[in-house]
Amino acid sequence: NESSFVFVGNVNADTFEKQICKYIATLPVQKKAVIHDPHTALTTDSTEFVRAYNSEPRSEVTLYYHQDRPYNREEYLDLIALTQLVNVRLREEVREKIGAVYGVGLRSSHVRLPNEHYLGKITFSCEPSRVDEILLKIDEVLTSLMQKPVNQSYIDAIKKIRHSKHDDAIKTNQFW
Repeated sequence: NESSFVFVGNVNADTFEKQICKYIATLPVQKKAVIHDPHTALTTDSTEFVRAYNSEPRSEVTLYYHQDRPYNREEYLDLIALTQLVNVRLREEVREKIGAVYGVGLRSSHVRLPNEHYLGKITFSCEPSRVDEILLKIDEVLTSLMQKPVNQSYIDAIKKIRHSKHDDAIKTNQFW
């Protein structure tokens, strides 16, 4: 069995071990989980979906980035920091400098099942006439991050964000 149990609390070690062994021994044995793979593969094609129920003309854009890659803890932690860096840079360049959107951001994750891959999604909404301008700016930001060293002020800002989030998580007991 590949189960792991973590117990936290003020317990009597002598009696607790006997109780927990008895409890775990009574858990029903389940067959290995079956993962359903609907054979939906990520694509590199562009898809446009139009809905016409907004009172104002507005484009909602989502850009997907993906890469087949096995999970690696160090890379995943790097992905979290990179996501925060990209969000800071997109906010500065797209929202604050050209004022084209209310919000723009990257969300990223590592998907383990059914196929391991990293997935990134940049979303924003804007006037339809400004979509191409924003796409160019996003491409500039991403290209710049790939080709040029990151300024130390951004690294410091990301560290500050991570420490703040960790402190908040500890206060609200959400860090587990």
